[in-house]
Amino acid sequence: MAFWTTVIALVLIMAFGFVRLQRCRHEVISVKTERGWKATGDRRVAVIDDSLPKSLPL
Repeated sequence: MAFWTTVIALVLIMAFGFVRLQRCRHEVISVKTERGWKATGDRRVAVIDDSLPKSLPL
C-alpha cells in the first residue's frame, strides 16, 4: 500500500512540475512578444562559433 501511494504521489508531483514549467514558459514568451522580441530563426537552432546554424537535439 505504501509503495503505490509513493508512486502515485511522485507521478502527481512530476505532472504538477511539468504543467508549471509549461505555464511559466508561456508567460515568458508572451512578455517577450509584448516587448517586441522576435525570434530570428527556428527555436531549435543555435549558432556555435559563428559557423553555420546547427540543430539542437530534442
